[in-house]
Amino acid sequence: MGTGPGYFSILLSRLGHRVTAIDSSKEMLAKARINTEKHRCDVELVLSDLLDFALPESYDIIISRNVTWTLPDPINAYKKWFSWLKCDGQVIILDANWNFHLTDPAAATLQEAVNLEAAAAGYVPYRSEKEIGEGDRITLTLPLSYVARPDWDIAMLRPIGFKETTVRQGFDEGLYTPAEQVLNKHRPMFAITAFR
Repeated sequence: MGTGPGYFSILLSRLGHRVTAIDSSKEMLAKARINTEKHRCDVELVLSDLLDFALPESYDIIISRNVTWTLPDPINAYKKWFSWLKCDGQVIILDANWNFHLTDPAAATLQEAVNLEAAAAGYVPYRSEKEIGEGDRITLTLPLSYVARPDWDIAMLRPIGFKETTVRQGFDEGLYTPAEQVLNKHRPMFAITAFR
């Protein structure tokens, strides 16, 4: 879900899985097409909003990376994903509490301190102040900017019917430069696995 440039689609295809990759962005699907062709992967690429996707079949696994925080209705998305899974299928949600600092004063205080520390360690923002401001305004319209995750996700997944959920954190340090590690130390990525 939200395949972006196709990272997980390529990985799963190369492991021998049949992959359907969905994204609502034509630009991202174009990048995914280039990347899947480059790596000679057979991936079905679908342009669709996650909530409008017409299910042709049920799935063993649904994977979402850095998508759920952008959804205007994450509970409905989780319900749909549950309904799309085969019995004993699983959803894997990789995300972080990226923007909680915009709505929670304690998180804001922590993030302000690490922003300075990260800048001193050499972190240079990849977006302009104007772009950051525009992004923050959009983010404030999204419900997951106002909740502590992944606890919120677990509390929502269980009533939907997911029978077993696990959360893993602490795996993202190797993905970041030292300065990015500082920047993100109070908003670590998490991986939720939930079984139908």
